[in-house]
Formats: sequence, structure tokens, C-alpha cells
Amino acid sequence: MKEEYDWFRISLGGRELKYLLFSLLILLLMLAAALIVGVVLAWLWQMFNPGSVGVRHPGYLGTYFLSVLVIAAFASRLCLALSAVAVDNREIGLRKAFDITSGNTVKIFLGLILSTFPVMVLLLLTGNLAQGIFADSWMGKFVVSALVVFFSALNAVFKSCYLAHIYQYFLYFYNRRPQEESADKSLLD
Repeated sequence: MKEEYDWFRISLGGRELKYLLFSLLILLLMLAAALIVGVVLAWLWQMFNPGSVGVRHPGYLGTYFLSVLVIAAFASRLCLALSAVAVDNREIGLRKAFDITSGNTVKIFLGLILSTFPVMVLLLLTGNLAQGIFADSWMGKFVVSALVVFFSALNAVFKSCYLAHIYQYFLYFYNRRPQEESADKSLLD
């Protein structure tokens, strides 16, 4: 993988474009599924609760929120394809990523949540601090904006490290050869 670099020319290669398209496709799949579930839930809610307040009822909102979490959990299995595109592994697509990660939906989703959680807490604290202290100062708003950009970049670093880890983990077991498994079993006997 030897590439020559030209410092004065910026090029968008096929790998970057494929990564962007996969990201947008995963996002669109999540949004379409959430929209369909929302419409069906709203229809069912109005059918079984004709005198209710509507879709702003806490029961409907809670059910919709849980269904969106389930959709996001299943979509998180597709993130393996993003890591594969990043390292130019053309063998792993969205379908194969979904197949490889079967049975690990909750683990992958919770890992993504936990890898993002510390930075999200810092972002919330920064936002609350900005509202309380730097409400009228332009310099304070600038500092808070810089902190938000920094924490967002830190969030991207944590998330990409986690995605690299799951890529390495799943491809190790996916590419494992049968003779390696028999050798491991003989060592355990």
C-alpha cells in the first residue's frame, strides 16, 4: 500500500466516498425505520386510545423511544462495514458485516454508548457552564464553542478506537482457519 502524496492537491478517493456513502446509507436506514415505526405506533396509539392527548402522550413517547433504541442497536452492527472501508477491506460490505456480528447486537451498541458517554457528559457540563457563566460574553461563547469542537473531536477519536477494536475482534474470528481451531483444541486436552 504505497502511495505518493502531493501536498498541494486534495483528492477524494473511492475509499473515502464509499465510507461517506455507507455512513449516509446507515443513517437513512435508521431514519426510515424510525419513521415507519413512528407512523405505525401513532396509528395504533390512536386506534386503541381514541380519547388520548395524541402522540405527545408519555406512553407513546416512551414506546417510540424504546423502538428507536432497538433500531439503533441493530444499525450499530453495520458499523463494522465502516471500519472495513477505512482499511480498504473490500470483502466486508453491509450485508456481511450484519452477518458477522450476529448475536452481538447488545454488546456492540452498549460499547458504542459507553465509548461516547464520558465525552457526552463533558459536553453537557460545558453547555450548562456556558449558560450559567458566559451568557453575555462573546469571549466566553468563543471558549465554549472551542470546547464543544474539542470534545466532539475527542468523541470521534473514542468512537473510532472502539470501531477499530470491534473490527479487529470480529475479523480475527471470521478469518480463523479450521486448522488453528484444531490446534487450539489439542492444546486444551
